[in-house]
Amino acid sequence: MGRRRKRTNGPPPGNGAYAFTAESGEPVYTYPMPPVKTRVRLLPGNKCEILAAAPPLSPGDVLELSANTPRDTRPLLPASEEVARLPKLAREAFAARCAARVARLRPNAATPEAAAALILAAATVGTPIRRQLLCVRRDFDRIAYLANKHNWTDDTPVPPNAFGPVWPEGLTPDWAKELPPAADSPGAS
Repeated sequence: MGRRRKRTNGPPPGNGAYAFTAESGEPVYTYPMPPVKTRVRLLPGNKCEILAAAPPLSPGDVLELSANTPRDTRPLLPASEEVARLPKLAREAFAARCAARVARLRPNAATPEAAAALILAAATVGTPIRRQLLCVRRDFDRIAYLANKHNWTDDTPVPPNAFGPVWPEGLTPDWAKELPPAADSPGAS
């Protein structure tokens, strides 16, 4: 084992080596800092226009809005208990809407669960499945909102245009699109 040198606080040995002291100053970073990462929620479309700023909300307005704003934690499909709270004709209209949404796959799928099962079964790798299932939730939210806003009873008829289009533009699955007439069919020209 080698001999250990004893440390001294004095000057370095005089064996011809240079000794100097200097101040280093502030550290210099040679590696560029990475860009700041932010999380944003992407909105559909390629334009954003801000027309005017809204006036500030009072605390009462904030509470009212938060009570009426749908939560992101809700399931994609309405539960049977939620559907059961709708008035009778609104429930029937919602069931007919679910059946119409998947009628090309199987007629009479009148529950949200049956419609969702068919949408999932027909999905492919490129299918925006979450957005398609949200269409069922959107229909339910729309009919529940109208029933609440207009105080519908079990006997109140549901207007035929209560839901809007079955699929939003650009979201129609391939299996739900109208097939072009075949060249050998009598209606083709």
